[in-house]
Order: sequence, then structure tokens, then C-alpha cells
Amino acid sequence: MTLKEFNAKVKELNIPDNSYSLAGKLVEGFVFEKTDRNRWRVFHFERGNYTMEETFYIEENAYDYFFSLLEKLSDMRNAKDGRRR
Repeated sequence: MTLKEFNAKVKELNIPDNSYSLAGKLVEGFVFEKTDRNRWRVFHFERGNYTMEETFYIEENAYDYFFSLLEKLSDMRNAKDGRRR
């Protein structure tokens, strides 16, 4: 998916802006960044630790993966709150 499609889907699921970063800025949560070698990196950052790191050569694949992580997070939050999509 493209960045435009990603933003529309994230908005549709009401995923909080503070749970992820698209600019590579380290936040507690999921981070999406473009590396200096024209690759895209997706990872989870919490308490100074990187986990679930994946690197992609195709931007659209990176957005697909990044969205799938946020979607799972949204599903877990909704289940915890007793809500369904």
C-alpha cells in the first residue's frame, strides 16, 4: 500500500497517533523509517529496546507490514475493551 492508503486505513481504525511514528522518530511503539540505503525499516521500540525489526526493499511492502502490526495492536486493544471492528 502507499502512504496515502496507509494513512486512510489508520484513520479508519482510529489508531492513536502516539502509538507509532512514520518519520523514524523514536516513540514508544511502532516505528517506520527510511534508511540511508533506500530501504525501509519497521520495528517496535520500547524502553530503549528494538524488537520485531524487519527491513524492506519495496516501500509498499513496508507499509503493508507496518499496517498489519498496527491492525493487530488495534484488534488486541478492542478485544481488551470488549469492542469489535
